[in-house]
Amino acid sequence: MKNIVITGATGYLGSNLVKFLHENKQYNIFGTARRTSDITKIKDYCNIVYTDELDECFKNNKIDIIIHLTTNYNRDNILLLEEILMDNVIFPLQIIQIMKKYNVKEFINIDTCLKSNVSQYAFSKKQFRDCLIFLNIPTKNLILQHFYGPNNTNKDFISSIIKRMKNNQIIDLTIGVKKRDFIYIDDVVKAIGLCIDYQAPTKFYNIEIGSGELISIHDLVVLMKEISDSKSILNFGVVPLKEWDKYSYIANIEFLKTLGWKCNVNIKDGLIKVIKGI
Repeated sequence: MKNIVITGATGYLGSNLVKFLHENKQYNIFGTARRTSDITKIKDYCNIVYTDELDECFKNNKIDIIIHLTTNYNRDNILLLEEILMDNVIFPLQIIQIMKKYNVKEFINIDTCLKSNVSQYAFSKKQFRDCLIFLNIPTKNLILQHFYGPNNTNKDFISSIIKRMKNNQIIDLTIGVKKRDFIYIDDVVKAIGLCIDYQAPTKFYNIEIGSGELISIHDLVVLMKEISDSKSILNFGVVPLKEWDKYSYIANIEFLKTLGWKCNVNIKDGLIKVIKGI
């Protein structure tokens, strides 16, 4: 069995990945967490490693793979850039130093599809990606589209809008022309699982993960209202468009298909699952 360290294991993506790999039964999983983190969702599925004990974990266990998920999204835009960089650049660089120290051969990084000028989060993620390239770290860089699923407390767009719809709130929006690729959480973790043992042909190898389909924000929100039978009033066009709203993001999933992956949950079925889970 391979020993895998998953950083950010208590997060939404991390906890779902831990459970998925635990069920796979091919890996011995070490999930990292802060001392203040709630570990109840993962404690039965992995070995808990607190971030101040990481060196001891690598010292006492032959770690084969690191999957880096730790991310500060700064969704409320209340943190300084220095704080975002500490979480999204400095901390993973500390992981890289431990990786080198104990001769870990593989690093899997969860990257964002967003352009670096969209947000502090996106900027910091691209900074770390560039560090991996500069340091010549053997990396499978998984470029992830917008994932969603039931009981996500990360204040992602879909969960936030559905919660407001359940309360029949008035919702102010842009005109909704921007298009995005949304992928259901179960399809995400299956894709990551398939990427773990893939032998990349180059030192730094990009792999895109998404549904491979686009939907406009307008159509997405209208569909959410229809499924939830909400009485919310949708005020499209009240919120001004931002410069990056002109960008469309869609994953090229042809490579994933060669690994035997397919998107099993379409956007409508996924939204139904989310609405039932909230």
